[in-house]
Amino acid sequence: PGGREVLWTSSIAVFDGKKAIRGGIPVVFPFFGPTPDDRVGTIADCPQHGFARTSRWSIADLSVTPEGGCKAVFQLQDSEATRGIWPFAFKLSYEVVLDEDSLATSLTIANTGAQEIAPQCLLHTYLNVADAKQVMIFGLEEAEYVDKLTGKNETEDMPAIQFRGETDRIYSSAS
Repeated sequence: PGGREVLWTSSIAVFDGKKAIRGGIPVVFPFFGPTPDDRVGTIADCPQHGFARTSRWSIADLSVTPEGGCKAVFQLQDSEATRGIWPFAFKLSYEVVLDEDSLATSLTIANTGAQEIAPQCLLHTYLNVADAKQVMIFGLEEAEYVDKLTGKNETEDMPAIQFRGETDRIYSSAS
């Protein structure tokens, strides 16, 4: 809006393909956090937030939408390297549509194997906001979360969350 950057990227981000980039909209898959939940089924050590954000994706589609926007679809499929960490067949499709005044993203996970899979997945968006204390988040009332600063499990009791200081929470029951 108004020529202002909406996505944030760290000024010290390194774009060498070895480490995840701190900023933008990284894809977290097949698990969130430093260690996977047992249900995810990893069989070897893996970087925090899984391997998708540091993997090489292929371009499946580049096109113009009927409204004149730009659309790109990126895909990541299982490989020998991914199966060495997470032994399941999958295909991720990440669609990005950029219009004159909007950005839309979507992520689709396809199980391409015979085994059931239980990955954790999210788009870990870094927003560039002028003043975090002016931000309000709605829709998490009664959602369970872990406060990573205190280590406590809590239930959100506010209809709108406002940031008044450092905040680091994982909402597990949000949809």
